[in-house]
Amino acid sequence: MARWSMTVAFGLVGVLPVRAPLGFADVDVSPTHRVTTQPASAQAPEAARAEARGCGALIQALRAAVSPVAKVERGLAAARCAIVLECAAPLSRDLNGVAAEPGAFSSVVATGEDCLHVAVEAMQHLPNGFDENRRRILQDRIDMLRAFADVFAALAANDGSDRASARLTDACVGLAVHVDDPNRGVAKSAKLWQAVAYRRAGRADRTLSLLRPIIGSLRSSRVDFFTRMERCRALVDAGRFVAAQSLAMRLEKRVNVWLVKEDETTRKRAADSLRRFRAECYKRWAADLRKRGKEDRARAAEDEMRRVLGDASLEPAIEDILLLDQSIAGLPDWEPPESTPATQAAGTPKK
Repeated sequence: MARWSMTVAFGLVGVLPVRAPLGFADVDVSPTHRVTTQPASAQAPEAARAEARGCGALIQALRAAVSPVAKVERGLAAARCAIVLECAAPLSRDLNGVAAEPGAFSSVVATGEDCLHVAVEAMQHLPNGFDENRRRILQDRIDMLRAFADVFAALAANDGSDRASARLTDACVGLAVHVDDPNRGVAKSAKLWQAVAYRRAGRADRTLSLLRPIIGSLRSSRVDFFTRMERCRALVDAGRFVAAQSLAMRLEKRVNVWLVKEDETTRKRAADSLRRFRAECYKRWAADLRKRGKEDRARAAEDEMRRVLGDASLEPAIEDILLLDQSIAGLPDWEPPESTPATQAAGTPKK
């Protein structure tokens, strides 16, 4: 699979600190040291792959922007591309327990944050008479992307320390408002990442309270699938091994119904993910039993682990796991209309 890269920079000696004090006049989009390179997913729909290939063009458009209006619109479009599309692959690795490429995830998130920073700065310099409804829409988009980016950055930086856990829980607070977003895909995505962040922060109880044991039909396809998987993992973290196994088995039986719009390979990856989870659950259950001096039951759990796993591995290759095509479902394409020139100095952009 061909690889593509996206480059952003801000004409500074180093990398622009996110939300650093910086006057708008000092913001100059030009080549930088930060480069992100992520493989386009073979599992992503063609539309998403085509959009991902356009991220580089969005960065170039941001570099060419002159007016505050153009910087806001193009900064948002580029930030959306990085946060929604480029973050999907490393986040999918995390959801499947596959180690991320060192520094790659952090770099992707930082690129999106930098683009958002340009948009935030430019918002302060929109021309007099700028349409207030349009201003509100743009600010809402900035706030929403920043809330998700904060969680993704906290996940990327998570090293298991108390400080990292506090950062994760703080980021969850900012994302909470979007759990009730009228855009159903955004709401589902917010619930997933809030649940993931709480569990990574050692708060499996909060994850379980967020993710009720609903088996019903999937609405956001892969997002809903991973949400249910996350509940299974939280049950294990809470020491509720029997409940985790029971839920995983129920999920496995319904994969073909839930993912009916996906191809057979994708449905198999989803089923394999659940099978690997069940094996991992037995492994952790065995360790818990052995710690409590129940050696016979621990060996029985290990036997079940081997039976469920078969000849598969607990550490799958990246091409064998189910990937998200987008980290935030349901967002429209925010690329500015071609009729909005980069040199526009004032006026209201088209909706």
